Amino acid sequence: MMRNVHDFEAETVEKAIEEAEHTLKRSSAELEIDILDRGESTFFGFKKAKAKIRVTTQPQPSENWLDALDSYLEEPADAANRDENLSRHLEGTAWLKDGVLYFEGNESKRPVLHLPDEVTACKNGKQTGKQTSLISGDSLEFSIQVPPRETAWSVSVDKKLQIVTLNVKPGAFFTAAIADHPPAEQVYVSISKEETPLNQLTEEDVLDQLERMEITYGIKTDAIREACTATAEKTVEIAAGKLPMHGKDGKIDFTINLQTEQKIYREKPDGTIDFRDSIRIPSVEEGLVLGSIVEPTAGEDGCSLFGEVLQAKTGRPIAVHAGTGVELDEETKTITASISGRPFLKQQGQIVRLSILPKLVHDGNLQLGDGNIRFTGDVEIIGSVENGMKVEAVGDIWVHAHSDQSFLQAAGSVTVNGSVLHSTLTAGTSRAAHKKTINC
Repeated sequence: MMRNVHDFEAETVEKAIEEAEHTLKRSSAELEIDILDRGESTFFGFKKAKAKIRVTTQPQPSENWLDALDSYLEEPADAANRDENLSRHLEGTAWLKDGVLYFEGNESKRPVLHLPDEVTACKNGKQTGKQTSLISGDSLEFSIQVPPRETAWSVSVDKKLQIVTLNVKPGAFFTAAIADHPPAEQVYVSISKEETPLNQLTEEDVLDQLERMEITYGIKTDAIREACTATAEKTVEIAAGKLPMHGKDGKIDFTINLQTEQKIYREKPDGTIDFRDSIRIPSVEEGLVLGSIVEPTAGEDGCSLFGEVLQAKTGRPIAVHAGTGVELDEETKTITASISGRPFLKQQGQIVRLSILPKLVHDGNLQLGDGNIRFTGDVEIIGSVENGMKVEAVGDIWVHAHSDQSFLQAAGSVTVNGSVLHSTLTAGTSRAAHKKTINC
C-alpha cells in the first residue's frame, strides 16, 4: 500500500506535531514522525529557525481492500491463485481486524507494534515492552486493562448556613476492544471504549457525611435518593434551614388618603385643559372615622441546619399621639375626627402625630401652579387670588390682598382686604349644599 508523506513547520517540534494531528485528523500515536529540524537558534540567537518534521501516514483501506485481505488470508500460502501483488505490499506489515493481529514478517522486514498504556501483550508466552517487532512464527496475545472511573461527590453549605447542596459525578466502567488498523510497518495499537455509568454513591454515604457536619434539620431524603441514582453529573439541594419570619410592625389602617396629591388634569367641554384644578387638598368632616390601629404580630421562629432555634423579632407597636380635633378610642383602637378641617399627619418611625387643622392657610398668592382650593373648613390666603382661580370653603374665606377675576365661594363669610376686580364672591350659602359641591 502506498504511504503518504507530509512535512510540517512550526516554532517548536511539539507545535508541529499538534498541527500534523489537526491537519491529518489522527493522533500522534497513529503517525510515523521524523524530526528534520528542532528549530535551534541561529548565530548569536538573533533568529530562531522553525522546527520541521516529516510525517508518514498509511491511508485507511477501503472495503475492497478489507475484502481482499480476507480472501488473501483464506488462501493457503502456496496457492497458485494467491494475489502476488498484494503479497508484496503486505510483506513486513501487520494489521488488526476484529481484535485479531495479522502480520507478514521475516528477518529482513519486521513490522513493529506500539502498545498504548491500557494494552499489554505476551509474545511467545513472555510479556513484551510497549514496542515489539514481529517475525513469522511469533504468537502474540493482547490484554486490555481500562480501570473504572470512581464516583466523585461533595457536600457544601452556603454562606448563610441555610442551604446544603450535593454535587455528584457518577463513575463508569468501560468495555474495551482493540481497534482495527490497516496494514503498516509501524502499527500503533489503539482501543475503542464503551462507557457504562456506575454511580457508587449511596444514601448512607450522604447521611454519614451530614452527621459528621452536624446537620440535623431540613434533610431531603428524596433529593439524596435522586442524586444516588443519577447517571450524569448533578447538583441537588439536600437540606435547607428555615429562616425566621419576623413580626410585622403595628400601623394605622387609614380609611381615606390624608396626603395632598396631584390630580389628573381634566379636559373642559371646549377641549382645553383646566390646569388650575390640579391639586387635591384632603379635608374631613366631624365624626369621620379616619382609621384604626393594627397591632404588631409576634413572628415565627426559624431553625438552622444544625437544629438551632433562630429567634424571630416581634413587630414594634405604633404610638399614636392624638392632637387637636382627633379622638383615639383605646378600646376599639379607632381614630375619629372631632372637628371638620384639614388632617395633618406626621410620622417618625413608629410614632404618629395626627391632628385636624380647622383652617387651611395658603402662604403667598394663589396662582395657576398652585391649583384651585376646595376645603371643608376655613381658608386663609396670605396674598392675592389671581386670574381665573377658585376658592371654595365650608367655612370662611379670608384673602389678605386682592381678588382678580377669581371665584370665591364660602358657606360662611368672604373677606378680601384689598381690591376686588371682576370677581365672583358668594357668602352664606347652605353648608350642606356647599359640602356636597366640594366633595363631588
